[in-house]
Amino acid sequence: MPEPPQVKAAAVEQPSPAAPPRETCDSWKPAPFDPKSSRFYSERPAGSYRRFSEGNEAGGCGGLPECPRTEPVTGMTDWLTLPRTGFNICPTCYQAVFAKSEFRNHFQPILRPTNEAIACDFGSSPWYRIAWLLTLKHERRDLRLLHHVTNVAASPRGEPCPGNRKVARNWLTVNDPYTKRPMTEFTVCYQCAMTVEALLPNLAGLFVQLGPGSQPTRQVCALHFTPKRRQFVQFFDALETTSDTAYTAGQAPDIAGLAQELRRLSVGYPCREDSPVHGGLWHVMQSLPELTVCGACFDEVVRPRLDEGNSVAQNFFMSTQRLPVATCQLYSARMRDIFQRACRRRDRDYLEAKVLERRTIETDIYDELLKLDRAARNDARSEKLVERLVSEWKRWE
Repeated sequence: MPEPPQVKAAAVEQPSPAAPPRETCDSWKPAPFDPKSSRFYSERPAGSYRRFSEGNEAGGCGGLPECPRTEPVTGMTDWLTLPRTGFNICPTCYQAVFAKSEFRNHFQPILRPTNEAIACDFGSSPWYRIAWLLTLKHERRDLRLLHHVTNVAASPRGEPCPGNRKVARNWLTVNDPYTKRPMTEFTVCYQCAMTVEALLPNLAGLFVQLGPGSQPTRQVCALHFTPKRRQFVQFFDALETTSDTAYTAGQAPDIAGLAQELRRLSVGYPCREDSPVHGGLWHVMQSLPELTVCGACFDEVVRPRLDEGNSVAQNFFMSTQRLPVATCQLYSARMRDIFQRACRRRDRDYLEAKVLERRTIETDIYDELLKLDRAARNDARSEKLVERLVSEWKRWE
């Protein structure tokens, strides 16, 4: 089901970020940040989560325990939880993080159905670890941030983050205060957006709908987490440092600066391929407006032909065009071969026929996938249909 249009998180109090971490859990202190040696150095100060992550990568203190239950397992009878929540933590993570802390009595054993596959929430989700790090950073006397993450995850208003999968949903993003438009380069699922606002409450209301109405689009969540994905660290660092700076100065968050940083982190990454981009800038062919090309693919495929004076390549508009929604048409090897063949033959009619054929098939397959996604049937037949459609698209993309 698509997420509802309401995207407000409950406001919660957050103490000043200037407070040092607690001394009770040395293994959870972020490693000292040395801007000269950091591989992620920029002019922005580094937040606690980024320093923690970089220190952990460098072999410094602050590493998480090696959770043995990041994937769901059955048959376990030793789970622990926070009372009145659906939170699950395995004994390994509990012993390494909480057992010797002042919060050891906040957890209680719970018997989950042994035939139900369960993963350790603390070991598998970055948000609980970030909540714990912020708890130490702000010297909190409770685990309310972990409760906030649990409440968002349990909310019926949003589906779980799809990870690195491209799915059809109503996505959220950040408004660019300069253009007054949603930033199409940065798309976030409902659950991740609300978790950020719960952890950094002075950013409440930051996230807005990506596009008008409730029409789902196929995107990937910019805040999806994998252990080696540095872009997640950089995105959250931009959010955390914006929040910290505002608290320290006693001012409203600098949303304009945050939007600029999020765009900087988003632009320059690989082409969005067949993910629809709303309100983006595109290279468009004058005689064939259906041929929309992103900047990266234009520089790689079209510009060399322009330099040769090729008449097909010269048919593109001189400047990029802002379109309501579009996808890149020149990311695949197949379409690049077609474009090169058209350039060699100087045959725009051939190119037009192939582009229009591809666009028709793209629309048909997208509509079928959207129907299946809306039906929300997680049965074998639906999975086979999705696999068949994706396989079919691979032939035409």
